[in-house]
Amino acid sequence: MTRELLKDKLTDKLIEGISSGRYPVGSLLPKELQLVESEGVSRHTVRAALAKIERLGLIQRTPHVGTRVVSRGRVQTFDQELSTLSDLGRLAAHNPRHILDIREIVV
Repeated sequence: MTRELLKDKLTDKLIEGISSGRYPVGSLLPKELQLVESEGVSRHTVRAALAKIERLGLIQRTPHVGTRVVSRGRVQTFDQELSTLSDLGRLAAHNPRHILDIREIVV
């Protein structure tokens, strides 16, 4: 019998809240410390759960703003919405680039 980790339980609970509409797209999830208190887990556990949900493409975490729900289901497309500089930075951080050629073009 395998024991379910607290971070996995919290991840499942938050994903269920997102998919059911309890946390609609565009809304902010509760702050980390609020989740620590309400769920009775450590801050490390909360951060691990949120990181996993962010990797699934359901939330976007922005420092000093909060954790915003961006999708009710796993992102299936390549399209990226870039509305802020932090979005561009996040896209660049998760997508490695390689310089193939450098040329000067006069138009």
